Amino acid sequence: MNMKYKILYIDDERSDFLKLKRDMGEYFEIEEGFTSGITLETLIPILDERDFDFLIVDSNLNDKTGCGFNGKDVLQYFTKKYPHFPVMLFTNYDDQAVAEIDDFDLNKIYSKRQLLHEKDREVLIQKINKIIKTYEDDIKEAEEKITKIIEKKKEGKDLTAQEEDEAIELDTFLDEILDGSSPLVPQQLKASNEEKIDQLLNKTDDLINKLKKYEKV
Repeated sequence: MNMKYKILYIDDERSDFLKLKRDMGEYFEIEEGFTSGITLETLIPILDERDFDFLIVDSNLNDKTGCGFNGKDVLQYFTKKYPHFPVMLFTNYDDQAVAEIDDFDLNKIYSKRQLLHEKDREVLIQKINKIIKTYEDDIKEAEEKITKIIEKKKEGKDLTAQEEDEAIELDTFLDEILDGSSPLVPQQLKASNEEKIDQLLNKTDDLINKLKKYEKV
């Protein structure tokens, strides 16, 4: 039996967390991410651990709790550091919420009101599964491509300019996946250079080993 994907759900309304767990707990492991007295500083280590497959954050967290931050603040931090990780912002789509999130990817915004309808919940369940699966497939594909480039280099074969560019792009992507850090080889160093590519390939050997931490069993 396949393990359920884990969703970290950050919402100051515990009743909404319980509703989501009731309605979608059959399909996902739903973990509560908002507790009394939490601050953005205490939440950040939980986010950085990424012991979950999908992050959902409610847009309004501060109004009733006075916690000092809202969902947009959480996702601005998280998506800046981990731009590829699957996330979603829940909102009631009132005017204030839309004004607050006008610079956020609309494809990552979902109305809580739709959760009232069974068909809409089914669509959301399928959407979340697809987003997570696509994310995992992208990682696997990047790992396979960069492994082939490394093997070619180890065999003493020259890399084409296209392969060198692709290696650097994959390195950037995998770096962002793993720890949100900047790549060892900057984008401006794409020009063909044996020493720079060797440095990159040595780094990606270690990077591929670290990738095993994120592979699903």
